[in-house]
Parts: sequence; C-alpha cells; structure tokens
Amino acid sequence: MRFITQQDLVSFGNYLLSEERAATIESKENKSKVHDCDVANWKEKEIQKEKK
Repeated sequence: MRFITQQDLVSFGNYLLSEERAATIESKENKSKVHDCDVANWKEKEIQKEKK
C-alpha cells in the first residue's frame, strides 16, 4: 500500500487547477467540483510520468 504524500496532494491540487483538466469538463458547474474521474485521470498522469 502506498501512502499519499504532501507532494502527491500538491500535484493533485495543481492538476485540479490545470487547463488540461478544464478542457475535459464541459459543464461550468462541474468545474468547481472534484469527481472520481479527476482522481483516476491524475493517477494515470502520474503513472505515465513514472514510466518516463
């Protein structure tokens, strides 16, 4: 089991504020909310970073 670090929280927060995330959300109302797909997309992005 991997614990969430402060670095992970900062990375996730930056992802939530990113243009990349904003471009994937169509509803203006949903941009102000965090969804399970946000966590999944962020995790996938982190995994891709680790593979490089």
